[in-house]
Amino acid sequence: MVLPNRPERVSPTQRETKALDYRQLAILLREQANGDDAAGALLYEAAKQCINALASQRGLNPGTTGAKRRFLADVATEMSNPDLMDYWQSAADLHINADRLNMSEPDFEAAWTNAQVFINQMLQIYARGEPG
Repeated sequence: MVLPNRPERVSPTQRETKALDYRQLAILLREQANGDDAAGALLYEAAKQCINALASQRGLNPGTTGAKRRFLADVATEMSNPDLMDYWQSAADLHINADRLNMSEPDFEAAWTNAQVFINQMLQIYARGEPG
């Protein structure tokens, strides 16, 4: 269930900053330490913060993963962008891979690229500052 946001929660701008920071750390980790699993988990966190930033900007708080998915589905419909859900799934797959180490290198590369697309698209939607 998506709830109204409370003023004492982390601001949308702080969430956007977290998303950008997590993404940068993920890229650096992947480049310097060959830590694909940890980098993928950080990229997932960046993607999740993008959802939180946009929801918070709209006065909402999608606390659970299910509520985040429902919020994101609404955004994808609003933006006429059904691929947004697939890009989110790629980010989620990176998170699962961090626990299970179950992705092949080509699958990881595809998920990494799609998660980056997700983050970029979400940040663009956030930058517009209003629905649709």
